[in-house]
Amino acid sequence: MESKGVEFGPRLSNAGLYYAGKTAHIVATRKYLQLLRAHSYATDWRTVSALRGLFRAMKYTPQGLDLSKHFKKSDFLRLVSGWEEGIQQDDKERGLSFASLFAQDSSASFSTWLYPRYLLALGELKRNKALWAEWKSAEQTKFRLQFPPAFRGDEQSRFRTRMFAFAFLIGGDRHRALEVLQSVLEDHEDIFIPGYHELIKNWNPSGRALVNAVNISSGEWLLALIHDHYSFNNVWPNVNLLEVMRRAIRYLSKNPLETVNQLDRFVLEGLEGNDRKMRRVGWERNHIGQEGLSIIAEGATEAEYWRPEKLFSEQRLEDVS
Repeated sequence: MESKGVEFGPRLSNAGLYYAGKTAHIVATRKYLQLLRAHSYATDWRTVSALRGLFRAMKYTPQGLDLSKHFKKSDFLRLVSGWEEGIQQDDKERGLSFASLFAQDSSASFSTWLYPRYLLALGELKRNKALWAEWKSAEQTKFRLQFPPAFRGDEQSRFRTRMFAFAFLIGGDRHRALEVLQSVLEDHEDIFIPGYHELIKNWNPSGRALVNAVNISSGEWLLALIHDHYSFNNVWPNVNLLEVMRRAIRYLSKNPLETVNQLDRFVLEGLEGNDRKMRRVGWERNHIGQEGLSIIAEGATEAEYWRPEKLFSEQRLEDVS
């Protein structure tokens, strides 16, 4: 349309990207990415939704959508990461991609920051090599300048490692989750604000003021990421699980192995299918006293998914529960 004299501004470009991503149309997605990059337009919530739509199409093919008519899976990681197979090669810069928009993310809202959703989606698809490549690049100071302010410098380094660790846990890679957590000294303190623990205690997923405030705390951000993991898989935490989440994050250990165990219990491991029915995930106790994640569809009386809490040893992260 620009060739006909109609200029696409930031709102139209992001809206076009939103619908292209929602329908998993790679040609249209690339077109709108080009518009955003060429004009340095700021990203917004629709950019995040477009990325999420593509990732969900890769994990759960929408009913009636023939992916072969829209894109090849070999093109997917290049489009979202800017690197072949999602891995940087020979110090080459990123190509046109969602990741190339990181520097244009000026959002003041955590819920619309592109970067953390990008990392979690890599975990959802078990693209752990690509996730590891992102971790290595994030540890280079020159790359941090592309991120929102909260991800730069040392003042949020513990949150940064926990964010990556949770993404690796979603991807089933506990070894790398532990490794990134071990990169921060145990006596390091991130920035906190007055009332930090009280804010976490009262957090809820509909509390937009808490989730969106840039300078609130990494505790709210971690809770938001766990909730994103559930919504990505079309399940919604019940009141009981929300309370367990708040308590765990409020007292999250600085010890790397303990953190792995505390975060891993909130991961939906081995969940199959993308049922459109309303499903609730809760923290329940089974008939032999084990606690764990349980999913029950709306109107059902029995759980369709059960994952008991596990503990992992220090040396090989083997299941010792």
